[in-house]
Amino acid sequence: MKPHWSGVFPAITTQLNRDGSLDLDGTARHIEVLLRSGVAGTVMLGSLGENQPLDPLWNPSGYLRNVVETTKVNVA
Repeated sequence: MKPHWSGVFPAITTQLNRDGSLDLDGTARHIEVLLRSGVAGTVMLGSLGENQPLDPLWNPSGYLRNVVETTKVNVA
């Protein structure tokens, strides 16, 4: 089954605190602003940029779950 993408899906940066830890609140605020601006969705956790220094054994499921819960977005 091929997904049908319609609308704008910007690739967003993962917000980090000064110590390099994930800024979950900052990321959620960033996504909320984008959604209020009318984007259809976002593309998260790309393979370039700020994701390179993250621990390679890090599991993103908790991060994504936090974003979904905080922004109250349904994910298919």
